[in-house]
Amino acid sequence: MAETLQVQNKKSKRLLWLILLILFLFIIAAIIYLVLNYYQAPQEDDINLNQTVPVPEIIPPGIDEFNQPSSSILLDIEAENGEVSEPVKENGILLVSTAFVERFGSYSNQSDYTNLDDLEIFMTENMKNWIPTYKKQLQLENPDFNIYYAINTEAISTQINSMDDEAGTANILIKTQRQEFENSPNNSKVIYQDIILDLVKIDNQWKVKGAFWQ
Repeated sequence: MAETLQVQNKKSKRLLWLILLILFLFIIAAIIYLVLNYYQAPQEDDINLNQTVPVPEIIPPGIDEFNQPSSSILLDIEAENGEVSEPVKENGILLVSTAFVERFGSYSNQSDYTNLDDLEIFMTENMKNWIPTYKKQLQLENPDFNIYYAINTEAISTQINSMDDEAGTANILIKTQRQEFENSPNNSKVIYQDIILDLVKIDNQWKVKGAFWQ
């Protein structure tokens, strides 16, 4: 009888230890599982791949942005629903005048003064008719084609002497710096010269009707 009790006690102890071992292994396995899932699974703050990310709307620039005084685009058209402001009008005519003068005052005898022909779109009919006479004058001043002569003009300041948008007339003074080349492209001198432009508005566009070097 005593031996039977001892055997049963041993069996109970073994069973208890086995249960404890199984529980211990289960706990270890659970800890390992949680640790592995913690480092592999995305956290709540991570990016949700199923989340729809809003795309910023791209709005093309409106016509008003191209009418700002700082713009290099010349837009000499009145808006359909209102008038263009005075600073924009003045800035527009000054840009047109500056671009015209720099091209008008830059030429060489080697190119046969073709720069003047390129400007005809900005001239009145009377101004266009005067250009051949002006070209002949320049050719007489530098008759020898074999002797290089060229001049480059850059506007340095502008001034509106008068402007009447309703009447379509304007008078602009532009101060220029001109670099004159004689005999060689490496031989130059700098001169400062003013020019006055008379402009008229034809079909809502400013046209040069007279250019007068001072």
